[in-house]
Amino acid sequence: MKKISLVLAALSVIMMLVFAGCSGEKVEGKIIVDGTETVFTAKSKDTVGEVLEENGITLGAEDEIDISVETELGTETKEINIFRMKTIKVKADSKETEVKLTKGTAADALEKAGLKLGKNDKLSCDENSELTDGMEIEIIRGVAVKVTVKGEKKEYVTTKKTVEAALKELGIKVDEDDIVEPSKDTKIKKGMEITVKAVEVKTETEEKVIYYTEKKEYSSSMNKGTSKVKQNGVNGKKEVTSENTYIDGELTESKVIEEKVITQPVNKIVVYGTKTVTTTSGKSVVSKERVEDCDGSGHGYYVITWSDGSVTYEEF
Repeated sequence: MKKISLVLAALSVIMMLVFAGCSGEKVEGKIIVDGTETVFTAKSKDTVGEVLEENGITLGAEDEIDISVETELGTETKEINIFRMKTIKVKADSKETEVKLTKGTAADALEKAGLKLGKNDKLSCDENSELTDGMEIEIIRGVAVKVTVKGEKKEYVTTKKTVEAALKELGIKVDEDDIVEPSKDTKIKKGMEITVKAVEVKTETEEKVIYYTEKKEYSSSMNKGTSKVKQNGVNGKKEVTSENTYIDGELTESKVIEEKVITQPVNKIVVYGTKTVTTTSGKSVVSKERVEDCDGSGHGYYVITWSDGSVTYEEF
């Protein structure tokens, strides 16, 4: 009985060894699908295909794998890399090209599409961006435009699609009141000329003259044709506050919002004679014009026109 027990024990050990040899040792590894990792535990005798199936990972017909699905894992820790086939749309010059790649960057997609970036062009994403399925990449062409600011014209290159975005990209500051021609939402075109006019509204106060007026009075005690200044005129002053609009520094509109009189003007009063003078000769004075000397001495002469048409002069 003892010998039989020993034989059975030996057979059990042999069967365990055989079973262990058939099933293989356990190994650990990871499956990386486009950067996403899945950790697995499997037997060394398992194939890559069996490991993928065990972990619910299906390999597409166009997908790329860095090791054959028929390869046994072996005893070393394995890393299985899978790169899914990706469809990328590349847009340029109103055309769209579809390319397929399993891995790479936006720059690789451009190369596959047979497109190149010009000196002033840029991509809608970083050239080193990793490709993803359904990704859209656009080449934005640099466009030459001319921009005039405060009368100074310069040439620029922009990749933006509207005037507003282009000005912002070029670092040209535009205030809310400024005039932009063409309008900010206008689409950029090659050779376009853009004008920015700086508009500034200021409230300004200045002193102005209130000019006096001349009033006439008449006197029957003075001969017709004569006159005298009864009161000299004096200009007044007023303070005027205006809302002034300047475009590129030039005043284009002024709106008075307040006026304040500082000094009232004094009107000039001139008295004119109405009396008709008749002489012994039967002639009467038609007009008597006062002419003062230019030296300001207060002297001068009268030019007297008579009813018979004659003219005489009288000093004063």
